[in-house]
Amino acid sequence: KNQIRGWIWLTPTGEMKNLYVSKRLRNQGWGKQLYLTAMNEALDLGYSSVFTRVDVWNEPAKACVDNLLRFVGCKANIKLTIEDY
Repeated sequence: KNQIRGWIWLTPTGEMKNLYVSKRLRNQGWGKQLYLTAMNEALDLGYSSVFTRVDVWNEPAKACVDNLLRFVGCKANIKLTIEDY
């Protein structure tokens, strides 16, 4: 069955943002898969780097990014910035 499972935006500046995974599909690896897809798309578009920001209160997102960094072989050193929207 075709259905939207989630999304992520890749901006022209290389920011991966607004990650969303459907509530019923969370904690199943979809967030990591969306980040990896955005990273591969950035490579295909010729980006030399990408970045993301995580809200300080968003523990699930921080865990997802930490897991992603370890998966791709980076030492997880996440520095968070509080921003007003």
